[in-house]
Amino acid sequence: MSRIINARSPHYITITDPGTITTATMKLYIYAGNINTDIPPSPQYTIVKKPLTIEAGNFCVFEISELIR
Repeated sequence: MSRIINARSPHYITITDPGTITTATMKLYIYAGNINTDIPPSPQYTIVKKPLTIEAGNFCVFEISELIR
């Protein structure tokens, strides 16, 4: 999924799972150009987090605006 993000405002990505995940991994690619031809071979950032557990399941929140700025 690609989109333009305003880097001076907080941008949160939330991963939810009603099951029992043990970790969530986010690979962040930062580049300009065509999504089909200009994507770099490896991500600029790879973030691994343990989920928080709530009654409805597990979730992780990634805040990426500082990384993309």
